[in-house]
Amino acid sequence: MQALQRLSRSEETAILELVRANDLDERKLACFMTRQQDSGRGVLPDTGGLSGNHFNISYNLMLCEYCGNLEPGAVCPAKAAELKERMRELNA
Repeated sequence: MQALQRLSRSEETAILELVRANDLDERKLACFMTRQQDSGRGVLPDTGGLSGNHFNISYNLMLCEYCGNLEPGAVCPAKAAELKERMRELNA
């Protein structure tokens, strides 16, 4: 999963003000953190001295289920992008 860039403070504030002005639940826009874990094995690319060596990698992190960020935001970038797209469709 690739993390999305966090929203700027001004953009986050504007979205939250819009949501509040329409009496919507702003908590639904927040990042939804879940424990994600995986492991795997790989081989170093052919770049010189250590090429061909195998390595193991694993992770066990709390990540946003939607945007992949480590730190939760009041407005998830993935949910904000979806909200913006829906608003464009309504205005079309």
